[in-house]
Amino acid sequence: MEELRYVPNASARQLATGRSDTIGLAVPFSRQYFLSDEFFTELIRGILSITSEYGMGLQLFLCHPGENGNEQIITAARQQKIDGVIA
Repeated sequence: MEELRYVPNASARQLATGRSDTIGLAVPFSRQYFLSDEFFTELIRGILSITSEYGMGLQLFLCHPGENGNEQIITAARQQKIDGVIA
């Protein structure tokens, strides 16, 4: 496996286990908060360090406040089979 540099197929593993090994993070998309507030940068960096420590991926869900954000996140997470969402 090492000699051939074998890498397991993530899609096949997801079908077999029913897990994506990916966590979603819902953050409000607003220039006022997301792009200018260092809190979100540190939050993402901290969560990313933990997920990568456990071999998991992190997917960001940018939501617009007041536009059925929760429903959009739930739908996207189900479609992409995200294992969990931090909102």
